[in-house]
Formats: sequence, C-alpha cells, structure tokens
Amino acid sequence: MRYRRDVRSFTFTLARLKALEPSDKVYTVTDTRPPALSARVTPKGQTTLQVRRRPKGSRKVVTISICKLSDGVPLADVRERATMIVQLMNQGIMTWSTFL
Repeated sequence: MRYRRDVRSFTFTLARLKALEPSDKVYTVTDTRPPALSARVTPKGQTTLQVRRRPKGSRKVVTISICKLSDGVPLADVRERATMIVQLMNQGIMTWSTFL
C-alpha cells in the first residue's frame, strides 16, 4: 500500500515511513505521537526524522534533525529522543537559541 503525500498526519510506523513517495518538492508529514516529530521527504526519496517546534510568539519553526530513516535507528528510540528534546526545551534546559 502506498501512502499519498497529501496525508499530513498519521501514527508513524516503519512501513508507513518507507511507503512515503518522493514528490517534485520537499514535503513534511507529522507523527500523531509525539506531535513534534515529523518526517521530511525530499524529491530524491530521502526521509529525515526531525523535531519541529514553534517558539512562543515566533513565526519561525525551529527544526532539529534526529536521524535519517536509512540510519536504521529504531522508531521507539526516535520518539524517545524527540520527547526528550521537547521536554528539555520546555524546561528551559535547551533553548531555542541553541539551534538558531
């Protein structure tokens, strides 16, 4: 089964992520848990898992790459890393300016 790129949010599984098809433009889909986790798919078919957050009062979206799908990192570890990054940012231990 192939997943259409116009579906913007779903629960990530390895099979669903591998089924994302490249497009003529880069596009992003979001995981439903944790919602800050997203997958960026390039026209060449490379999928990068990343954390995307919008700082309070800002129009910019800060993106932190966690890994490429081809790196073979288990999805549970990616979700754990994403949750940890968001928690550290919310606690002020990691600041947005760290990544700007």
